[in-house]
Amino acid sequence: MLSIVVPTEGRSREIAALVHSLRESRRLLESGPEGKHLPVGAVELLLVDSTEPLLDMTSSPGWDASWMHVWRGTRNVRNKRNLGAALARASWVAFVDSDCIVSPGYLGAVLSAIGSEGARAFAGRVEFRGTDNLVWRAIAASQLASPETQTAGDGEVAWCATANLIVERCLFNSLGGFDETLPFRLGGDDVDLGLRLQRSGHALRVLPKALVVHPKAPWSRLTGIIPRAWRWGRVEYHLGRRHRDRVLPMPPFFTGAFVTFGIASAMGAAVTGRLVLLTLPLLWAVVTTLLATLLAGEHERGSFLDRYLAGWLDRLYHLGCAWEHIRAGSPRFLWEGLILEERLDALFPAEPLQGWSNVLAAIVVALFGVAMVAQ
Repeated sequence: MLSIVVPTEGRSREIAALVHSLRESRRLLESGPEGKHLPVGAVELLLVDSTEPLLDMTSSPGWDASWMHVWRGTRNVRNKRNLGAALARASWVAFVDSDCIVSPGYLGAVLSAIGSEGARAFAGRVEFRGTDNLVWRAIAASQLASPETQTAGDGEVAWCATANLIVERCLFNSLGGFDETLPFRLGGDDVDLGLRLQRSGHALRVLPKALVVHPKAPWSRLTGIIPRAWRWGRVEYHLGRRHRDRVLPMPPFFTGAFVTFGIASAMGAAVTGRLVLLTLPLLWAVVTTLLATLLAGEHERGSFLDRYLAGWLDRLYHLGCAWEHIRAGSPRFLWEGLILEERLDALFPAEPLQGWSNVLAAIVVALFGVAMVAQ
């Protein structure tokens, strides 16, 4: 009935914790009233591993070779997920990340939903747990922790993280699985599949009771989140090329406004001969981020410092997207963006305030530049 596919490389300790959580979830399921009606082999776990040498889980507490298996995979995470779905014996596939654990009621909630809900794809709830620090608070105040916020309610979502994605296997196969032609080893494939599911008429239904817990630790350091934000931004360009119906004109993001102000500063420097004007775009970036944080106020989460740092993470994301556009020779990042919700303000509730921040910062810094020239 259900094959759980987990791509991994290393992470033996995390895998052991995941195995233990699945074992407990299955034990709870079998001890309940539904347990007596479960067929033999109702659930299987498929670890698709690229570790050298292959992970040996036989000595791990809780490992049960009767329904848990390890298969060799490539280093490409999308390929590992597709391979796991191809090897799966069940009619439904659940994708879970290797550094996550499932809740005790996870299997019961999933099996109940696929037997009665009528939907063919589900977004299970994702919850981040662990110690808070300044980096994590900045992430939570930014747009980067959306896997948690988008599955906190109910209804349908355009996409969900592969930390907790459940889909009917024949539907998954009919869509071609995860797109292995996307750049990098991972990133963006969850959004891409979600949009293709939605376009096929099978949007992801939120499944709050099927909870997967994701640790905060991998993201809660600068060396963890900065490369992610940059990579996710770069992947957005490639998603936009695949989903042109989701790319809409909009007020320019930070990157578009930065380029506009940079051109104006360069023209001013050329006319006046004052090369110091070339530093104004950096000053503008600092001022507009500060103003955006002040104007958003109670509209955003976290303290002022959290929100200010979150603003820089969002800017790094947009810079990554702009970089890919520039590499491809496309200026479209100046006036277009990938929108995953029907309304712009649903995805970026403070975007109008950001636009005003860009304008006010441009006025302030331009006046400062005039004063510099007049000296």
